[in-house]
Amino acid sequence: MAARSPRSTSRRPSTAGIYALDQWRQIGVAAEQNTLEASRWNAARLGGNFDVVVDFVAEFVDEPAVQLTHYLSHDLAPDNVSRAVDRTLDELYERQLRATDPAERAALVHAFEERVLREAYVAPISWGYRITPLAAKVMGYITTPSHFLNQDLAEVWLTE
Repeated sequence: MAARSPRSTSRRPSTAGIYALDQWRQIGVAAEQNTLEASRWNAARLGGNFDVVVDFVAEFVDEPAVQLTHYLSHDLAPDNVSRAVDRTLDELYERQLRATDPAERAALVHAFEERVLREAYVAPISWGYRITPLAAKVMGYITTPSHFLNQDLAEVWLTE
């Protein structure tokens, strides 16, 4: 079995891909990681031209109505690159969207998450490490764990 794992931005291997390959090799799966430049990676990702893809979800808000859309059936959510169609997930999503009781909504979201993991259309790796390299003369910038925080550069300056 050969797993092709397209990668964005650079031609360096993906850290998540390296991890997955190591885990697969430990159970006897022969796989390799192929890296692609961004345009080819995105075309492969959107066209379903891969066995396995290292993808990302970087939403701007921690809200199930936004976060869970990536797992809806492909015909309803084209950004579901697994191309899976699961009407049970679609129904759970709609029910949690309309739930007015917070406990009921939490239970529906939990059921949705359990099904995503059980059916394994995707294998979420909830890990990341943000590195922000800066020149030594950049002052006042604070690196945060999110790409969506601290984007106001009003307090950033350059030393001479």
